[in-house]
Amino acid sequence: MTVLNDLPETLIETILLHAADRVAGARENYVLGHISRRWRHVALNCNDLWSLVVANNHTSSKDSLRTQLSRSGSAPLDLRLTQVNAEHSVLRRFLADDEDEHILMDRPGVINLILREIPRARSLDLSLWQDSYASYADLLSEPFPGLETLRLHLPGSNAFAAARETLRPIFRTLPALHTLKVEGFTSEFSLGLILPFHILTSLTIHVPHGSPMNDPGLTCETLLDALQWMQKLEHLDLSSHVLPLIIPDSARRIRTVVDRRSLKTLCLSGDVPQVNWLLSHLRLSPSINMDLALFDQLLVDPGDFNILGSLLSAVFYPASHRRQPRMTSLSHAACIYTPSEANLMPASTSLPAIYHLILSEDVGVVKSSFEHAGKVPSYVWSDWSDLEWTLQFARERGPTRDQRRTLQIRMLESLAESNTRPDEGFESIWSQLHLNEVHTLCLHGVPLYGDPHQETLQSIFIKFVSSMSSVQNTALRGWDAYWEGKLTAILRSRLRYSV
Repeated sequence: MTVLNDLPETLIETILLHAADRVAGARENYVLGHISRRWRHVALNCNDLWSLVVANNHTSSKDSLRTQLSRSGSAPLDLRLTQVNAEHSVLRRFLADDEDEHILMDRPGVINLILREIPRARSLDLSLWQDSYASYADLLSEPFPGLETLRLHLPGSNAFAAARETLRPIFRTLPALHTLKVEGFTSEFSLGLILPFHILTSLTIHVPHGSPMNDPGLTCETLLDALQWMQKLEHLDLSSHVLPLIIPDSARRIRTVVDRRSLKTLCLSGDVPQVNWLLSHLRLSPSINMDLALFDQLLVDPGDFNILGSLLSAVFYPASHRRQPRMTSLSHAACIYTPSEANLMPASTSLPAIYHLILSEDVGVVKSSFEHAGKVPSYVWSDWSDLEWTLQFARERGPTRDQRRTLQIRMLESLAESNTRPDEGFESIWSQLHLNEVHTLCLHGVPLYGDPHQETLQSIFIKFVSSMSSVQNTALRGWDAYWEGKLTAILRSRLRYSV
């Protein structure tokens, strides 16, 4: 204990900050002062230790929050505020049958107390229900000169109108904002919100399935206008319902191509025509890290796969890429199959099977994805939102480093099966990619031999591999003897060793 007490205060502060609870926030930091009186003195006077304030309107104590805010001094704050509702509480039993199940239970002043601190916030994570954004409009209209990161979340699916109309004139004076994440709102509101923020470097918009869209053509045009405005954008993540499911003719006639070679990461979800439309209107760097999640909410025209393949080829293999000395090949690949529980239990409503294809200049990306293969949550699939959430979960479980020059495609088994004409189905995507540059190949999972349906899918694996004339290292997991033999016959003449 004597040794610990003799440490310099600056070192004690560093230790305390590393030990702080980054999930529960400052309310869990009191225990850090139990080591000794000196450590307690240092903890109570370390402003940064109390700068992460996590609160909700049901369980957070107003007195405790005031104490935390007081101890934070003048340090920039990181605020996380979540509004819970009656259906998550024992108070639900006291509601009449005809009362709103989302009735709010606000401990007096908790939300008001937190929102009044936004002017000195560095980051704000705000999740409010229904018309609560309207109730606190005055507080949200203040200028927030130091706010750098903002996440707005709207739970549920019935609150679009009130929140959209109320928030439109709010959050306009954010001169330092560089990271914005908008979840749960309509596409029109989300796109209208981002237009003033031209210095954004990271933008995420996740729109719920089934949310209304008044003018699909205008939505497409507004998205391009916003991307044109944000010239410093480096990370872009758009869910499938940011764009209309059916691209209108007015949007198809748009000839604007936005130069966004500033993007380092692009994550897109949606049906193939949606993804095609956006990629055709973006000029991207060949060193980009691109992650696509492809669905088949509508019947897919096999020709759309060919279009997607040509767009990806234009991004990753531009005519000038071989003349660029720092441009390395996408020499590492993986094909991962995650089966559905319904394959084993036909009556199951579990999530469908998923294909995951990877091409990267970084072997670490492929190895990490291979190690995490098959680790997706298992639950009943009720709608497309569940599927999109699962694919987002898989993205977040993947490599966390800032990847460069990587292409990942995740798609449903049903989409991979949609080949109705030779060379115009799903396989036409990679027929336009330079798979002959692949040196390392990892394959995980395999449809079972003996079922014609499964054999059709397995041929996709084989055709994916057959173009890889330079493969030297392979790793297999979950392959049966029949298909392993098929693979060996293809790779035998070019395989130096296996890993």
